[in-house]
Parts: sequence; C-alpha cells; structure tokens
Amino acid sequence: FSVSPAGLTLDPSTGAITLASSVDGQYSVTYTTPGVCPTAHTIPITITNTAVADFTFDIYCLNGTDPAPTFINGGTGGVFTAPAGVVINSVTGIVDLSASTPGTYTITNDINITGCAAVQATDDITIYDLPTATISGGGTVCQGEPLPDVQFDMTGSGIWTVNYTVDFANSVLTTPNNPHVLTNASAGVYSLVSVTDNNTGCTNTASGNVSVIVNPTPDVIVPGNLVYCHGDLIPVPGFTSSFGGTTFDWVNLGVDVGVGTSGSGNVGTFTGNNTGVFPEIAIIQVTPTLNGCPGTPQQFTISVNPLPVIDVNVTVPPSCLPANAIFTNNGTPVQNCLWSFGDGTTSTDCGLSLHTYSSAGCYDVTLTVSDNIGCSSTATYPDIVCLDPDPIANFVFDPSVTDVSYTNIQFENLSENATQYTWDFGDNSQSSNLEHPLHTYPDVPAEYIITLVAENDAGCVDTAVSKIIIRDILLYWVPNTFTPDNDEYNQTFKPIFTSGFDPMDYTLTIFNRWGELIFESHNHNVGWDGRYVGKLVQDGVYVWKIEFKETMTDKRHTKYGHVTLIR
Repeated sequence: FSVSPAGLTLDPSTGAITLASSVDGQYSVTYTTPGVCPTAHTIPITITNTAVADFTFDIYCLNGTDPAPTFINGGTGGVFTAPAGVVINSVTGIVDLSASTPGTYTITNDINITGCAAVQATDDITIYDLPTATISGGGTVCQGEPLPDVQFDMTGSGIWTVNYTVDFANSVLTTPNNPHVLTNASAGVYSLVSVTDNNTGCTNTASGNVSVIVNPTPDVIVPGNLVYCHGDLIPVPGFTSSFGGTTFDWVNLGVDVGVGTSGSGNVGTFTGNNTGVFPEIAIIQVTPTLNGCPGTPQQFTISVNPLPVIDVNVTVPPSCLPANAIFTNNGTPVQNCLWSFGDGTTSTDCGLSLHTYSSAGCYDVTLTVSDNIGCSSTATYPDIVCLDPDPIANFVFDPSVTDVSYTNIQFENLSENATQYTWDFGDNSQSSNLEHPLHTYPDVPAEYIITLVAENDAGCVDTAVSKIIIRDILLYWVPNTFTPDNDEYNQTFKPIFTSGFDPMDYTLTIFNRWGELIFESHNHNVGWDGRYVGKLVQDGVYVWKIEFKETMTDKRHTKYGHVTLIR
C-alpha cells in the first residue's frame, strides 16, 4: 500500500491506517499487487476530525441586523433549526428578525458527517419587540388659562427614552413612567421622533404630534364718551384692536337712547332719542374676542340730552303803529336765543324780548334756542302777531274844479282802515261826521282848506288835507260902436268886465286902419274917448286889442276886434 500525499499513517503491508497519528486531509491510497505483472488500484480517502457544533446567539431587537450564529470551540455549521416564531436559514443559521416573532427560542445545530458520529449543539436567542410611543393631549387655550398637558404612552418594559421636538427643537425625556405626562406644557408643536426601551435597548421610530396653542387675549380700543342731542344722527366710531381678526360684541348697560340693547360688530350710526327732561346715558360695554378668547371688556358712554323746551307767550298792548310786542319764552332755561320776528329783524334776547313792528299785518315768529351743551330747538308760531293797519285818510271831491256858478261840492271818502270821520270844510261852517258829505260853499271866489280826520276803533288817526278853489267866472263885453258926440251917453269905448280878470294885468290898445297905435290904457276904468293927440278922429272902424290875465289862474288872454266910431 502507498499513500499520497504524506500525512496519512498507513501500514504498507496491511493497509491499516492509524487515525490518531494521521493528519486530517484528503489522500489517495494505492494498492499494488505483487508479482511480475502487478495491478494497482487507487482510492480516495478523507480523514476528518469529529465535528463540533457549538455556537452562540445573543439578544436582538426586532429591527436589528439579521444575526448569524457565532461558532465557538471550533464549531461549524450544520443544519440549523428553530421552533415556530423564528425564521432561520438552515444552512447559514442567519435569523430573519423582521419576519420572526419576539420571544426567546432555542436554536439547534445538527452536524451529521458520514463516517463520523453525529453531533448537535443548541443555544438560546432572544428577540425583543420594538417599543412604540404615541402622543396625545395638547389643545388650544386662551392666554391666562391653565396650559394643557401633553401625554406620552409607550409599549415595552421601560425605562424609556423618548426623543421628540418642540417647534423643531430637539428634546429628550427619560422616564420609568408610562404614561408620562408633561403638565402645563408650553406652547408649541410637539412631534415624536423615536423611543428607546432602555431595558431591551431597542429603539423604534415614532410619529405623531400635538399642538399646544395659546391664543392671545385681544384688546379693544373704544371711542371716548360721546355727547349728543335728541334727534341727532350719532355716528359711533368703529372699535379697533391690536390683533387682526378680533371680533366685538357689545351690550348696553344703561338706558336705550336709540342705540339698542346689544349687538355684534360696531355700533354704527343711529338717531339719538330722549324725549324726557333729563340727560339719558347709554353705557356701552365692548368685549373683544379672538379665536374664541375673550379680552377685557371696555366701556364708553353715549349721552343723549333732551332738547330745550320752547313755550312762547306774546303780549301786544293796544297801540297805533309802530306797535310793540312783548315776547316771553317760558320753556326750560336756555343759554342762547335767536328770535326771528317775521319782518326781517332778529334778536338774541332770552327771557323777555321787546320788538317794535312798523307795519300792519300778521307775522310768523320763530324762536331757536340752545342750551349750554349745544342742543337746540326751533319753533315757529304762524300769525302769532297780527296788527291792524293805521287809518289812511284820503278823499276826493266833485267837481274837482269849480267856480262861483256851482258851489255844491260832493266829497267822496277814500280813507282806509277807519271807522270814524271828522270833516272840516275850511269855510268856518259846522264840521261833519258823515262818510261822504255834500257841502255848499259861498258863491264868491275863494280858496278853502279841507281837512279829513280818519280814526279807527283803537283811536289811531290819520289826517288828509286838500284845497278847493272856487274860481271866479270870466265875464266881459266889448261894444262894437260908440258915439263920442259930447252927450251923456256912450262917450267912450272900453270893455265891460263883470268878473274873472285881474285889473292889475290889463292893457287896451286901439289901432287905425293903417295899424298905427292911437290909444293905450292899463286901467280897465279908462276907455278911449275917440281922440288922438287931443283931436277927435274921423268916423270909421278901428281895431282894438285887449290883453288881460284871469284872476283864478295864470292864464292870459289876447282878444282882437273892431269898433265903429260915429260922431
């Protein structure tokens, strides 16, 4: 027998192998027959030590790296088996942790080599479940209210280390308490990151978040106290706040002066109402709210004052125009007054006010008053003052121009606003109280002053004066023949005036046929005696011219004619 390679202890004669002294390995053993024609046959042979199956596993977390067995004492792998709950690779012994169920298990390694005795080894493996963490609590509160709690709930056996963030800032807590409560947690967003079970050393990611929101307490800026009058349109300024989105609710804690009892938002504009005699005050309390959080209420007042009361009394003492009227306001005390008396004049007197009217008629009087707050009232009294007009004396007479031939004069009374009349006709005759008297004047030329006194029931009088002229009648005659023959008849030529001419404005001129002036006289009592330059003129026809003025007017007359002289 022969062996190759060296290392195998082989008896060449018998082929016996001494294992104790042989070296493990693979060999080729050849047997060659003796003789002249030897025959050789080679077989392989393997020398192996007895197998060792020893190995160990450790403690692992479910999310750890899949572990392989650690061989000890020269152990090698065989066939790995595990009870249900563990997923293991039978060849490599690698445990699939994520597919396994947490727990403690016994792993077996069986080695069964042909020619060798079977060996087996076991070891325990522990797979820990991963801890979990959840977060709860939080919430929204108003500034000044107690802060909410934030609670962490874990699984596992603890102690736990929890990693989380507050508004993205890292924070860590280690606690044996489950659950763990953060009381009065400060404002922020709490987000889980991971949790570690310090008892097992296993760490797991965690998620979930809660928020602690502290809404600010809003403020409210209200208007200052407002003072208005009854009937005013009251614009209440809007409410404002330092915080956008703030809403407002208001309630009236005082008297409803037209604003109402409550409302949301701004008050707006309303008409003030106070029909009493004393000021009335609305107390408006405004509460701001932001995200459900009410702020501190603020108050302001709206005072509505009553309007001054006007009560006018007027007294007009009997009198003729101009007439006085006394006005009195008996209403509530006022500070300022403005009277409008209806005739274009005004007064600012309060209390008694005296006004003089110069014209008759009915007058509307208006009084506007205001108090020390500025509230004003206006009242108009139609036709509160009515004044009768004074008499207006006036008359005419017919005929308006007359002469001594007609002296019966009819008077027509045109007076206005009178009830009694007194006539003085100017001729020293008895007066008359008739409305339209007829009066006869003497039939002599004259001028008379007529006076009419017209009187009303109040004793007011007016006088009208006029003049009537009784004219003379212009009566004259001019003869056409005279005979200056020295007898006692018809010796001179002259016009015969009976009445109506002015003897102081008189001229008589005589002309011969050639137009030569042969006589002139300015005295109506002196006529032409038929002489010229002391001599009696010849018989014939002569031209005369008379110039004179009427006694009752300024009218002048010029008359021409012919006169025949016969001797």
